[in-house]
This record gives sequence, structure tokens and C-alpha cells, in this order.
Amino acid sequence: ASDTGVGKHFTSTPTLTYYQLTLDTNVAYGMVLSAIVGGVESTLTNPVTSYTLAAAPSALVSNSASTATINISWDAQGNPGTTPYEVSYSTDGFALYASTPAAFADNLTAVTTTVTSLTPGTTYTLRVRARNGDLIASGFSVAVTTATRFKDPTSPTFSAVTTAALTLNWTDNGNPVGRATYTYELHGDAAYTSLVSSANIVG
Repeated sequence: ASDTGVGKHFTSTPTLTYYQLTLDTNVAYGMVLSAIVGGVESTLTNPVTSYTLAAAPSALVSNSASTATINISWDAQGNPGTTPYEVSYSTDGFALYASTPAAFADNLTAVTTTVTSLTPGTTYTLRVRARNGDLIASGFSVAVTTATRFKDPTSPTFSAVTTAALTLNWTDNGNPVGRATYTYELHGDAAYTSLVSSANIVG
């Protein structure tokens, strides 16, 4: 074998192999060959072209979350700006369920995106991968886990009012049943400065 510093040449028969080193990530390279015998060079072969592989994204982080969205960003790891990314999420750690809000076909080339149409008060695990120009996908990034916020409860009303008791009612406003903890405070004045009682209720 011979080493030129940028590649390695291995001689064998009937196959000859040359490994090119120090190439850029997800870039198309073309190569042609000729043979030189006795100082006479043959005609060039037809060119062959291939993309180097895309690198798996790294440093995936969740930047913010609302009741229905999560914003994430990641490091391109040397992939050029034209590299498409796929974003997927799961609510069970990708054991059985996965959704792909940004598929390769969507041509997401930015290194940040906001995942939308999520359920309030739900924990999501997200991951990202890249694809090269030959449509070969990279491995996935290390996943990140975060939760959407619960919605504010709505329509609080009193019912079953007696001389010494009352019942507080409200709607969950789309929060998942059994996941949200609601905190109530009962005050003895309209300025909400005289606390009578408070409690946390799982609804």
C-alpha cells in the first residue's frame, strides 16, 4: 500500500482500490481513471460521482415550549447548508410510536425548527437526522426530552352554594385528563388578599 497524505492506494488483482481522505461532509465528488503503460496514457473512463455521507446532527436542544409547540435547534456537524434534515418525535421514547413533523421531503435545511400541533402537558422525545445528496440518511442525533405546557383552566364557576359551603367548577381547556395538577385559592375578599384555603387537585 502507498500513502500520499490525502489517500491510500492498495494494489491487488484483479481489483485495484484507492481510498481518498480529507474530504468534506455531504459533498459530491467525481472521479475518472486512465492507465499509463510505457509512458502512454489511455483514454479516460466515464466519470463516477458520489456524495460523502452526511454527519449525524449533534447538540440537539429544546429552546422553548408552549402548550402546543416545542422549538429545537442542533449543530450541523459540518454538513453544508443545503443538507436536508428530518425531525421526529415520540411520546414513548420511540418504543412503539413515532411521528415525523418534518420529513426529508419537506427540505428543512435550517438547523432549528418549531414542532407544532402538540398536546398540552405531554412529554415528548425528539431526534434529528440528516441525508446526503445520494439520499442516504445519517444516524440520529442524541434525543432530547421536554414537555409542553398545560393550558390555563377556563370558565370557573360556583355551584351548590349554601349558607356555609360552595363548589368550584372549571373546564380543563383541553389538558390531558389525569395529568394536570390544578391549584385553587379561596379568598375572603374581592381583592384576593385574605386567603381562606388552598389546595392542589389532580384533574
